[in-house]
Amino acid sequence: MNKYYKNVNKLFWVNLFNNCFWLSSVVTFFYLQRNLSYAEILSLGAIMGLTIILFEIPTGVIADKYGRKKSLIFSSIFFMLSMFCYLIANNIFLFALAFIFLGIGITFASGATEALIYDSLKISKKESEMRKSMGHFFSAEVLAGVITPPLASIIAKDLIPWQFNLLIYLTLASYLAAFIITLTLKDIPLKKYEIKSFAISFKDLKLLKENKKLRRLALNRVFIAVAMSSFVLLWQPQFQTSHVPVAWFGVFLAIGSLGIFFVNRKIEWLSKLTTSKTLLIISGLAPAIGFIILGLVFNPIIAVITYLLIRIIVSVREPILSQHINDSICSEKRATILSLISMVVALITLILRPIIGALTDVSLTIGFLTLGILCVISLTIFPITKKYLKDEYE
Repeated sequence: MNKYYKNVNKLFWVNLFNNCFWLSSVVTFFYLQRNLSYAEILSLGAIMGLTIILFEIPTGVIADKYGRKKSLIFSSIFFMLSMFCYLIANNIFLFALAFIFLGIGITFASGATEALIYDSLKISKKESEMRKSMGHFFSAEVLAGVITPPLASIIAKDLIPWQFNLLIYLTLASYLAAFIITLTLKDIPLKKYEIKSFAISFKDLKLLKENKKLRRLALNRVFIAVAMSSFVLLWQPQFQTSHVPVAWFGVFLAIGSLGIFFVNRKIEWLSKLTTSKTLLIISGLAPAIGFIILGLVFNPIIAVITYLLIRIIVSVREPILSQHINDSICSEKRATILSLISMVVALITLILRPIIGALTDVSLTIGFLTLGILCVISLTIFPITKKYLKDEYE
């Protein structure tokens, strides 16, 4: 195994440790204990999303100009800075700073990681292993989601400050491990190049506006995506109200992650059983019904079953939508248009998540019913009919 090919295996471990966010199974209780309201909690994701949009292109330039390894080192540093903020944060402003650091860290890692994997395979003359290597890389996230939540829920079962702080220190230790492994990576020699303009032009905006298929697919995606990103934070207080023991939160989070892993591994098989249209309807209708149930019924068994079904069923949406969205974009405009869609998603998220949070502050029931309404909007106002799933361009 040559020195460059070793990067592929090392990046698996970097991804594993970077996804060991030990607070994940009790993070909403941590925020509430640190004096945040639901409106403020849900605003943090919007702040991170906006940060990612602003820094995605500049950090990509840094990775291409100065090296992927340097970019990943910066990523690890910003991840650790975000956790140091968590240790002292007790208001929205310090948490916002933590999420800005986290967002910058994500942008430093996003393009650089995939580029380093591909370049390492290319220089090793094993480009044909890219799909396999990326599958191996992403499996690290699932593994992290299976290992850490059950242990974290046991550690933080009483939801008291020292238990939360211990989980933060464990997350810091995981990020430090990722940083140390990153230092051992072998960077790929890069050719000098002239940096071109990355600005999105009015012509690109017009392309998104005029492409009905692309616009419909993007809008169908965004409302359910916002609902699911809010659900990540609201299921924990719902479980608590339903009298699900906190020590079991991580176990159910891990089971959900395993379910998502197996569903995505079988996505080709599922696509052969039925049409993309049917899968998109089911994966939109299931969370809509599930959110309504979780808002009205507070029973431990129903809460757990509904939570697992929502997470697992909705996971089929992204691979399908991603395929059809990319089918609708010409190659030379692909990165630009996808960045533009991400900006639109971030803007809608920025508007809706604080509203969801404010409604949840009034009532957890109202918060969940709002998530259900967002799914209904996606299904009824922006439905994906057969004509939007054709392979040819419109």
